Amino acid sequence: ILTFDVRVQGEGAVPSLVKAIDHCSRRDDIDLVMVVRGGGSRTDLLAYDTLEVASAIGRCSKPVFVGVGHEVDTSVADEVSNRAFKTPTACAAGVVDLVNAFIDRTEATWDSIASIAMETVRNAEQFLSNAAHTVRHRVNEIVRVGEHTIVSARTRLRRRPLDVVRHAGRDVDAIAERVRLLDPQTTLARGWSLTKTASGETLRSASQVKSGDEVVTLLVDGTINSVVSATSKTKGK
Repeated sequence: ILTFDVRVQGEGAVPSLVKAIDHCSRRDDIDLVMVVRGGGSRTDLLAYDTLEVASAIGRCSKPVFVGVGHEVDTSVADEVSNRAFKTPTACAAGVVDLVNAFIDRTEATWDSIASIAMETVRNAEQFLSNAAHTVRHRVNEIVRVGEHTIVSARTRLRRRPLDVVRHAGRDVDAIAERVRLLDPQTTLARGWSLTKTASGETLRSASQVKSGDEVVTLLVDGTINSVVSATSKTKGK
């Protein structure tokens, strides 16, 4: 609680009040501004009906409570304030009521937080208990299935070793046959020949050689060395 002495009536009251309100507005350590004074005549309270004081209250960055001791009349300062009271004592009591209400809300909030936290913990414990039971059940089921799978696999391995060997033998024979068919010597034995350049490059096109080049033709039972006299391309190629 901080106090700022100001003139509350007469000459100099208006600038004094405006200066104090603006000063409070700029401070970061103030939560609420209370403009209070005791009662007086109507002329004593003229400062609270001025535009300057009303503007200072309106632009203040903090809530402004006004407690000027007058029971009958309402000042302009009362109208523009956040809350207006008839006496300084009533103004102070209004602040106390706000603080107590805040404390009550805070305590109620903490009670609610504690209740929610306890409920959350209970729910989590129940969830973990259910999850643990489910995991145990699933693990036992997986173990049983795994044991059955192992027994079945062992039985199949005992009963079908010869089938496995026979299947593997057929696969090997098939692979060997494909290898034999792809052997160039097999192709040559069916009457085909293979021609290469003198450097050993297999000829696949007439454009690979020209007149005078040496070529070697491979047959199933030997080779033939030749010299190219001319080349020609098949029509449409």
